[in-house]
Amino acid sequence: MKILGTKFYGHDNSVFYLDTEKKEIFAVSNERITRIKHDRASVRKTVEAYPFLKEVDWVISGYEKQDNRKYYSDLYWYDFIYQVCQPKYIKELVAIQKKPFLGLQLFSKLFLSSKEYRRWLWDYFLYKKLKLSFDFNKARSKIDLYYQNLIGVSSTQIDHKDHHLCHAMSAYAFSPFSNEEGILSFTIDGIGDDAFSKLYRFDSLNEYECLATSVSDPIENGRHDGTSIGFIYNDFTSAMDLIPNSDEGKVEALAAYAKADPEFLNYMKEIGFIRRVEYKVGCRDVKTIIQ
Repeated sequence: MKILGTKFYGHDNSVFYLDTEKKEIFAVSNERITRIKHDRASVRKTVEAYPFLKEVDWVISGYEKQDNRKYYSDLYWYDFIYQVCQPKYIKELVAIQKKPFLGLQLFSKLFLSSKEYRRWLWDYFLYKKLKLSFDFNKARSKIDLYYQNLIGVSSTQIDHKDHHLCHAMSAYAFSPFSNEEGILSFTIDGIGDDAFSKLYRFDSLNEYECLATSVSDPIENGRHDGTSIGFIYNDFTSAMDLIPNSDEGKVEALAAYAKADPEFLNYMKEIGFIRRVEYKVGCRDVKTIIQ
């Protein structure tokens, strides 16, 4: 069996290919192909660069319950920018996105030549401008259709798995303990399927149980930013004029050279609390930090 795993969308997009019969593994990040650092576009250019990725039995997405509506609009947006503007590096992409008439440029280039673009533009207009949001399942089906056309699979060959289960499973499967029972795998993230952390117990690759979930609660206008440990790292990275989803490691390294502010350190410790088996981050406290 040949399996292709991907996030479908989001920062640092990539693919992971498994051939269970030949015992072959292949993985590559989008940025290796597009040269766009932390590329959040679809894996179209990666799949086109490696045609064997289209010869698969299954396509697996690392999101099961994530709200797909925003990502559906982003999915095509980046595709069309790459097609028309052809940025070479992330600085070029950032500059292109700041152009005042970018939408008009894409419209003039693609409207008559691309049926796919016209269909997406109508959905984008309804969702972004008129706020007539289509539901979760419709957005997912549109993203699935995108990958059916890209890879050449049917809808029955696409499956969606819990984001944190994917993290936990990969940690367990590739660890020295993958043949042992009673192994705990702990995840921590910005957000994935509405949670920022989960704890799993593995007894085998087919026997596992989620023991605890820490949910990321929205704080403003439906935004999830801030109510997770991962997003707090994002906020501090931004405050230091560094790049979020990229330079958090620098923040951790620089912290080793810093002198702790006892008052602020105590405040940071108090914004998180344990409720039964869930770790929570206080929304009001996070708002104060962001401000």
